[in-house]
Amino acid sequence: MKIEINENKIFWLLIAFIVYMHFDGFFNLISGYNPIVHVLKYFFAALFLIIVVVYKLYHKTILDGPIIFFIIIVLLQFFNPMMWQGKGLLLNIIGMLFYLAYIPLFYIGYKIIDKRRIKTLLIVLIILASLSAAFAHIQY
Repeated sequence: MKIEINENKIFWLLIAFIVYMHFDGFFNLISGYNPIVHVLKYFFAALFLIIVVVYKLYHKTILDGPIIFFIIIVLLQFFNPMMWQGKGLLLNIIGMLFYLAYIPLFYIGYKIIDKRRIKTLLIVLIILASLSAAFAHIQY
C-alpha cells in the first residue's frame, strides 16, 4: 500500500511557513511575545516532520547520509561538558530542537521542488524582500 502525498498542498504549506517565518519577529512584537506565537513555527516543523515520516516510509534519498551525520553531530553536543553548565538540561534540549526541527524541510524540498515551483518560490521571496525593504525605507 502506497500513500500518495498531494505535492501541491505541501508546496503551499511550505510557502505559508516561509511567509510566517519572514514576519515572525513582527508577530512576536505585536503579540507581546506571546508563547503561542513562538510555538507556531514548531507546529509547522512538526507538521513537516509528519509529512516526511509518511513519505520516508516508501522512499530513500541521497540526503540521508549527510543529514544523519548532522543529527549525530548535534546529538553528540549533548555530551559536551560545556552544555551542562549554565541554564540547565531542559534548555539545552530545547536548544537542540532549534537545529533538528527544520531537517524535514530538506526532504520536502528534495521531493516537491521543480522548475515551476522554484519560480513561484522566488517570486514569493522577492515580494517578501521588497516588503522588508519598503518597511526599512519607511522606518529609517
